[in-house]
Amino acid sequence: MRRRLDKGTFGVRLSFAVIIVSAVVASIGIGALGATIFLRAASESELREALIENCERNGNPLREVLIEEQKAAIESPHDPRIHKLFPDAPTALAEQVIREGNDQHRDRIKLLAPVDCAAQYERP
Repeated sequence: MRRRLDKGTFGVRLSFAVIIVSAVVASIGIGALGATIFLRAASESELREALIENCERNGNPLREVLIEEQKAAIESPHDPRIHKLFPDAPTALAEQVIREGNDQHRDRIKLLAPVDCAAQYERP
């Protein structure tokens, strides 16, 4: 009879040991998963902040290039090269065409809106 109790007690103890080991392994796994999620969120947040800071510090290089291209396209109405290209055109007509073209370039510059760095790197 005593052997039967020892075998039954051994089975219960083994079951408790398995349950305890399973609980410890599960808690370690859950802890590791939580730590991974926390670190990933922290690194994404740090990356976003770094991108915003870099954007605010350096501006938008593409926008700057487009503005410089538009400024370079603006011509002086009194540029002698224009009168050499169209020698038979009246001076007033050439100056009017140049003024209209320059106004278009200035309007394009106004349309190139400044970049909102924080909105550009918003979380989806």
